[in-house]
Amino acid sequence: MGKILIIEDDALIIKVFSTRLKSGGHQVFAAEDG
Repeated sequence: MGKILIIEDDALIIKVFSTRLKSGGHQVFAAEDG
């Protein structure tokens, strides 16, 4: 949590998305330019 990994694999992104949604997390991705 806090570190965002940009993965090119859509399957992985979808899996993470689904997991986050099931967990009840509204903020799935946080854009942090550093």
